[in-house]
Parts: sequence; structure tokens; C-alpha cells
Amino acid sequence: MVELKNYNPSAYESLLKTNPRTWSRAYVRIGSCYNDNLNNLSESFNRTIRQARRKPLLDMLEDIRRQCMVQNQKRYVIVERLKSQFTKRAHAKIKKMIARAQGCERWMARHNKYQIKCGDMDFTVE
Repeated sequence: MVELKNYNPSAYESLLKTNPRTWSRAYVRIGSCYNDNLNNLSESFNRTIRQARRKPLLDMLEDIRRQCMVQNQKRYVIVERLKSQFTKRAHAKIKKMIARAQGCERWMARHNKYQIKCGDMDFTVE
């Protein structure tokens, strides 16, 4: 922040008015929410192909290909069962965001841009 203040004082002042959780790397969630990545990816992969690794190279690669194919099909089935474009978790987050946005005002500008005012904060959204 000190470097930013020296480089661009107006950007520094602007950032002081915002919530650091919306822009600071310190608040970025690390990791992934996908089942395949909850554990160390290489450990998960090695555990999955444990049986295949005992086979000759081409047979091993064929087993891994089949496992990937089956995993992709399982995901496809799950996605096909969804009644919407989003998961249940995403819907819950969207509902929370909609509830928080009820007190905001919106003004349409040109070229699909909007100005949003929430409390004391203004945003430009494209």
C-alpha cells in the first residue's frame, strides 16, 4: 500500500474506501472446491491409478483412459440431473447476494455498463 500511495495517491485513497476482502490477495481463498482437488492432486491421481501402474505401459495408459472416461460420464450424469445451470451451493450464494443487493440502487449507462450504489459505496459494472 505504501508503494501504491507513492505511485498513485488517488488509487491509494480509492482502495482505502473499499473492503480489502474484495480486492486483496490476502483474502483470496486458496484451493479448489472440486472433489478431485480436495487432496493433493498428485496423491489423488496416484491413488486412483494404483492398480493400473502395475501393468505394462500401454495397458496402464488404457486403464487410465477408461478411468477418466468413466469419471467424465459420472460428472455428465450429475450435471444432466441438475434442474438449473447452477449447483445448490451456487444457488444459496446467489440468494444471499440478491438479499444483500436489495438496498442497492442501479443506473444504466451506455454499452452494457451500470453504476451501482450500495450504502456509501459506488461501483461501475459491465
